[in-house]
Amino acid sequence: MQVNPRSWICLAFNLSLVVAIAFHGRLFAAEINWGDPSTARPPAVLQNMGDPTIIKEGNWFYLYASGPGIPGARSTNLVDWEALPRVFPTDDRPAWSPITDGVAANEFWAPQITKYGSQYRMYYSHSTLGSQRSVIGFATATTLDPNSVFYGWRDQGLVLESVVNDPGGYNAIDPKMHVEVAGENGVGVNNVNKNWLMWGSYWSGIFVTALNRTTGKNPSDSRYQIASRGQTDGPGPGIEGPTVVWRNGYYYLFVSYDGDVNYNVRVGRSLNLNGPFLDRLGRSMTSGYATPLLAPYGKYRATGHNDVLIGQSSGYDLFVHHIWIKNSIRALQVRPMFWDADGWPLVGEPITQYPSAASTALPGAWVHQTEWRNTTTITYATNGTFSASSGESGTWQINSGRLTLTWLNGLVQQLALHPDGNSYVGRATDDSDIRGWRVPATPPGTNGSYNLASRWQGGLIPGLGDVAIVEDDGTVSVSASEPEWRLTDIRVGSSMGSLGAMYQTGGKVTQDGWMRIGISGTGSLDHSGGVDQIAGFLTVGENQGSSGFVNLRGTGTLNCTDLAVGWTHFSSRGEVSIQQGTFNVSGASFIGLEGTGTLSVAGGTMNATGNGWGAFRIGNWPNINSMGTGTVNLRGGVVNANNTTWVGGFGKGIMNLTGGTWNQIAGNLVVGEKADSTYLGRGDLNQSGGTLNSSYVFLQQGTYNLSGGTLSVAGVGDYASNATGIFNFNGGVLRATVPNANFLVVDTASVQAGGAIVDTQSNDTTIAQPLAGPGGFTKRGTGRLKLSGSLAYLGSTKVEAGVLEISNANFTASIGASTMMVDFLAPPPDGEYTVLPGSLNGNPTSSFTGLGNFQMASFSPLTGKVTVATVSGFNYWAGVGVTMTPELLLAYGVGGATAPGQSGEQSTLSIDSGVLRMTAIVRINDPAVIVLAQTNTDLSSPSSWVDLAANRFGTPSANTSGVPAGCQRRVFEAPIQGEAMMFMKLKVIRQ
Repeated sequence: MQVNPRSWICLAFNLSLVVAIAFHGRLFAAEINWGDPSTARPPAVLQNMGDPTIIKEGNWFYLYASGPGIPGARSTNLVDWEALPRVFPTDDRPAWSPITDGVAANEFWAPQITKYGSQYRMYYSHSTLGSQRSVIGFATATTLDPNSVFYGWRDQGLVLESVVNDPGGYNAIDPKMHVEVAGENGVGVNNVNKNWLMWGSYWSGIFVTALNRTTGKNPSDSRYQIASRGQTDGPGPGIEGPTVVWRNGYYYLFVSYDGDVNYNVRVGRSLNLNGPFLDRLGRSMTSGYATPLLAPYGKYRATGHNDVLIGQSSGYDLFVHHIWIKNSIRALQVRPMFWDADGWPLVGEPITQYPSAASTALPGAWVHQTEWRNTTTITYATNGTFSASSGESGTWQINSGRLTLTWLNGLVQQLALHPDGNSYVGRATDDSDIRGWRVPATPPGTNGSYNLASRWQGGLIPGLGDVAIVEDDGTVSVSASEPEWRLTDIRVGSSMGSLGAMYQTGGKVTQDGWMRIGISGTGSLDHSGGVDQIAGFLTVGENQGSSGFVNLRGTGTLNCTDLAVGWTHFSSRGEVSIQQGTFNVSGASFIGLEGTGTLSVAGGTMNATGNGWGAFRIGNWPNINSMGTGTVNLRGGVVNANNTTWVGGFGKGIMNLTGGTWNQIAGNLVVGEKADSTYLGRGDLNQSGGTLNSSYVFLQQGTYNLSGGTLSVAGVGDYASNATGIFNFNGGVLRATVPNANFLVVDTASVQAGGAIVDTQSNDTTIAQPLAGPGGFTKRGTGRLKLSGSLAYLGSTKVEAGVLEISNANFTASIGASTMMVDFLAPPPDGEYTVLPGSLNGNPTSSFTGLGNFQMASFSPLTGKVTVATVSGFNYWAGVGVTMTPELLLAYGVGGATAPGQSGEQSTLSIDSGVLRMTAIVRINDPAVIVLAQTNTDLSSPSSWVDLAANRFGTPSANTSGVPAGCQRRVFEAPIQGEAMMFMKLKVIRQ
């Protein structure tokens, strides 16, 4: 389609009065609406401005957005906007476009405007939702001023298209044209003014190609994929809306992730326009990595699809994007964009005044937020110190617009301070967001309604029987100076797409009914002091498309009967964050009932009493679209559960423990409640720190990853035969609280690289579970731990205390920190016997029982094996390789010495009733050695020694006391028949 500039000129001339009213009297086009004019605060958003693009001409900032005909608006102060004529007439579409389906035929998506020379080029896309059949076109104009006689847009036709199952893998929407200028160091550095087109949405991700600079189209056949989230054959996971700028040697690629209320912006950078683009940690955007830049927080939802304007504003660059407001309308936000010391962008708070007001001194009360949800109140003092409501403190310093916070724990945060001194933004070392804003002075009961009939006016407090509703971008505050609130319900963010916020810094609020945060809209509760008593449910994110956020911090107490976070629809989303204070739930806590729910505990105490549903059901219920998904993040503080905790009730549950303490005081913790083929509950418990105390953990359908911290239990079991439970040891400690003959019973137990650590304390414990994997095994505690299952882990074994018993059909090995005993159940055949699957960390003194005659055994800590070998009797006694001497042979044969150098029993010689009698311990278990007695009456004649005439080998003595194995005490006797002298000796002969 071509738009005749002359037609626009005539229109402007003939209707000049109307135009003057439209642009100077603020008569807005139908699709651009302000919020409810009766609200107490002035309008802060421009509605129906999704997927915005921005450019500056003269003193005017021009915006264009998705919608019929491509709507637009302009402003000189970025706050007050006037409507522009659509780029294309309302009921017209490009004749060349194949998109003819219904409403989509006149819906233009994600326009992007760039100036090339003296010409403005507007690239746009034409498609239908979820389809790969898409086209990109562009239109041109010589001026953006609708009052100019030269104003008018001319469509230039097709630039790029994609078809269903396109061989290129991409979807031809969300265009961005970049014009290279002198000094850029990417591809085409020698081709100043070279045009590049970026595009892409879902499917295979984001692409770039060169355009003909004269025509603005004719894309090159060389097309580079520069960002992806791993999907190649369908519409997900979400990545779209590319835009790129060049600054100080780098190209910065901005993209939007996910969708709906979770829409968020991420960024990467590259030395070249065709990549590779990397995130702050050096990871490639084609591998699904990108640095988070702006995500939903507070009352802002769907913070995505941005454009950037560099060097055209005072004090900062500009970042424009849309959010969702009431009735899911997309509204404009304009934010300042700063740059950190490493050259990465930071996006500040929405602009409410431009140019900025004079800077306000920092001291005062501020909200300090990390990771988009964790907030604390910081009070900055004039002496350069600060204190936080979390109890932490430190010092602050401002230098050249940079605010440096140095916490007493050593943490240093570098932040960009807004020129007006009322907000700041920064980034932590782990890429998480840091932002802060001055605590506003909000009078009680400001801007809301109750009983649906009247507006809240300043100071008016709802009473008994009232239902208080906070929406229409309303905010209500409760402080310690107010009388007690007593009403039926509080509903924050009630209507679809509405916004509402409640702050409680003190006082008491009693609700005889429910508190509902985000019913069909977006609601938030920030509770930093006082008491909130709720007789019924506290719901956080309730219906379709809703979002609810509760932040408990400070010294406050929040009490309710039941808690439902992410409740009745798969698209509902709720988050509860506990940083300080006390949260008491007397009934059940549903985290992800049918929607998506998150409970994050970084401090304070949560007490969950529970009921027939248990204390916690994390990921509770399946629905026709997806399972309810619940996540619990425990980073600090204490959670006390007085009834069963289900991680994956009938839905999908995740528990992440990195710190703090979870006390399962009553009931057990169950991972994955797979009741039958309908309720396919699955859970994953990831513990890298902190302590979890429970009677039992039952792994039914899911995985327990123990990579740090301590799991202290009576046992880990599995009573669901139709499900699969996996326990992964990876560095954390599994501690036994009582003796247990079946301490670990799961479908699979894997010993990962971090190893298995089992602390028996003083308990005797048995693990019959097979153990396999690349890691090792460490035994702690003074009790005895018996491993009776097959062992196939590859790492080393270490016994720090107590006894580790290894049992199998051949032997029982008892391994201590310094000693080791291997007891063979029967004399074994010679050979190697595996005690441990790998090496033993240590070199204990080893002993062996149950060996056969002349069998010797040795243990190798390096291999974890015992070697058994049969040796000659003497070598068994003296040691392999020892040379026999007459002295050693005598000690071996007579006396019962257990080894060379050891003392044996002395032989005795006596005369009794005419008999010369010798008693001695002699060896009898070596057929190669003979011990016999001889007598002599003349010592001067060595040849006169003769064997005893009778019983020269002696007769066994009845006294067996002190006789070692393999030996016998014998009596040798010779009658005296008138000899004057008689001598007797024992002779040891080796055959």
